[in-house]
Amino acid sequence: MRPHLIRTRLREQVDLVGRPLNPDGWNRPLDEYTAEAISDYLACRHERRPNSTILTC
Repeated sequence: MRPHLIRTRLREQVDLVGRPLNPDGWNRPLDEYTAEAISDYLACRHERRPNSTILTC
């Protein structure tokens, strides 16, 4: 995915269970490495800023 597509993804658009990733209508499976990176990032974000909408960790 191009950087602008990654930056504009919403949390609701990433399914870590089923692992589909549908940027702009084309279906791409979410690989293990990327799923783990997203999961780790979300855990870090929740730990540091549980009530924040800011996406930095």
